[in-house]
Amino acid sequence: MPNSIIVHAVPVNKDVCGGIKVHYQMSMIEKELGYSSFIVYKEDEVPSIKWFEHSCNEYSLQHFKSYLEKEEKEVFLLIGWEDPSSLYILPAKNKVAYIQGHVFFRENAAYSNAKLWYNSEFVMRTCKYKGEVVRPYLASYFFNTDRDAWSYNKDKYILLVQERKDGRKEWEKVARQLSKEVLEKLDVIIWPNSNEKEFRDALARADIFFTHSFPEGFGLPPLEAMALGALVVGYTGGGGEDFMRDRENCFIAKDGVNCEVAEHITNIVLHNYLFLPSVIANAHETSSFYSKEATLNILRKILKEYENGSETV
Repeated sequence: MPNSIIVHAVPVNKDVCGGIKVHYQMSMIEKELGYSSFIVYKEDEVPSIKWFEHSCNEYSLQHFKSYLEKEEKEVFLLIGWEDPSSLYILPAKNKVAYIQGHVFFRENAAYSNAKLWYNSEFVMRTCKYKGEVVRPYLASYFFNTDRDAWSYNKDKYILLVQERKDGRKEWEKVARQLSKEVLEKLDVIIWPNSNEKEFRDALARADIFFTHSFPEGFGLPPLEAMALGALVVGYTGGGGEDFMRDRENCFIAKDGVNCEVAEHITNIVLHNYLFLPSVIANAHETSSFYSKEATLNILRKILKEYENGSETV
């Protein structure tokens, strides 16, 4: 259905938000598949600062309505946020509620006329309603092939923590569980909100990435760290269960149990696990399954099915 219009209805969020980033990712793919895809902010503004490297057609809701009226066009597919109200901003032949976090899902009648997409198998299992799993993907520049092999017995290990979602506080809880000997071997960097490529470069320099956030519907940062060869230590947040395997491609602690994180870090820094290179290799292999091509194939199949026609809702 060439040039059919797809709209992603999203809220303005000026902080780091992987949920909005995924809508931009999908919009880029939809354009490659021949659709006219738009990011529409429900508020009367479009954020001026972009922290991720995606360029898409962006409108405020008011301006997009004017565009539709002027062009005399209809919306083929409206993809909304977890908030059911996003499904009612425009009429569309097909509507989707894209659920990216189980904590946001509500058994609400507003979903009754919409199809459900999820960003992970974990979220779909938790919500208990069948739908389609449309996973985020890693941008090509997250796949690093020229990084040096893991080094043992270093004077300092760079440990990276994101500031988002109370990263500093979560790290401080872990740090209180660590011995002076371990802390002296760590160069801890609390990474502020920044654009995607700057974060990528920081990950590429890190030896260890502490994934601290819970709950999470998916959790792109630990997957990005895996692609770049940093050892991932921390919590799955729930959504990470889709790809995180303890001592196979990362080191997992039960969500919020900081003493377990401290034990992992101590063993990595002081005890020189001989299997660390295989953990890093397995992690990189895991990340390779989350390519743009994989998500493109999922969306192509789903959108083809929708092209068979539906009533406007």
